[in-house]
Amino acid sequence: MTPKLVNQELSYQVIVGAIIAIVLLPVWIPFDYLIDPQNFNTFLTLRVVGMLVILTGLVVFIKTGKQVAHYRKSAMLTYLTLIVSMLPMCVLTSEKLPYYIGFSTVFFAVSILVVWPLRYFVLPMVLAALVLGVTHWNTSSDLKSTITGMFLMINVFSMSGVSSWLTYRSFMKNESLLNQLGNLSNTDRLTGLNNRRFFDHRLQEELAHAQRNDTVTAVLMLDVDHFKKYNDHYGHQQGDECLRQFGGCLHRALSRETDFVARYGGEEFVVVMPNTDVGGAETVANKIITILGDLKIPHCQSPVDSFVTASIGIACSKSKSPQEIVALADSALYKAKESGRNRFVVAEE
Repeated sequence: MTPKLVNQELSYQVIVGAIIAIVLLPVWIPFDYLIDPQNFNTFLTLRVVGMLVILTGLVVFIKTGKQVAHYRKSAMLTYLTLIVSMLPMCVLTSEKLPYYIGFSTVFFAVSILVVWPLRYFVLPMVLAALVLGVTHWNTSSDLKSTITGMFLMINVFSMSGVSSWLTYRSFMKNESLLNQLGNLSNTDRLTGLNNRRFFDHRLQEELAHAQRNDTVTAVLMLDVDHFKKYNDHYGHQQGDECLRQFGGCLHRALSRETDFVARYGGEEFVVVMPNTDVGGAETVANKIITILGDLKIPHCQSPVDSFVTASIGIACSKSKSPQEIVALADSALYKAKESGRNRFVVAEE
């Protein structure tokens, strides 16, 4: 998935969060009427204005937020929702506040369970409750009014927190799916190893890093000897199994996390080892030949051995381009085949 499509998808999740916030605001309207019928028109006006403000803010975020991280857009939307949610409280009188405590308590209990995995939303909820509590304490000695005010402010943060948590959860789900798609696009389906696409990208990075740090990168090109004869005699299914076993052999021969193996194409594989000189590359090549020999995969059609063998070409360089070092390793592989197979040859620069 391209960055443009990813950006569109994440923007969509922010839209979902805004819609949730807009839907949550009218939930208060029936309760507004029951608590204070005389001021209901004022409440209704403030809530409608609030929903329009959120919609306006959402449009602004989408049109101007390309340079803004999506989690920041979500946070901006959250606190915009908070401000809008506080507007109806401006017309509440102190004697009406206690009637809100039941609804607020239930809403808070549910919200805290939903928002808890995103703990940084819990802190502002608690801080807001303390601030409002201190304000009421300074203006009224009525403890019930103070506690009610605390729950009201917590409720506002709960509502905004729920909408943002749902947005965040959707974002994380999409991010996980994108990571899975990325892994699939870099993996060879037959062997489970890295594929040619991954190799091309990673080799370029490793060689650039080697030039900056003046280190040597080793590339090994490997080919299963007489694989066509193996396929023709044992069948394609057994041929696929042979390639899987050979790929596992290469993987076991590598001991460092920085080294990696990829399927180059057909029966050809490639091993890349950063910060490795010729001596280190030869050691790994010998290890591969030994491990493959221990597997003893039958190959009665091979003129080299009665078991599956492989030829290896080695190229090491500090300053070669990806195309140059691959060409050197491929040339060395050709020489290994010409000189009898089941061996490795080091390229001469």
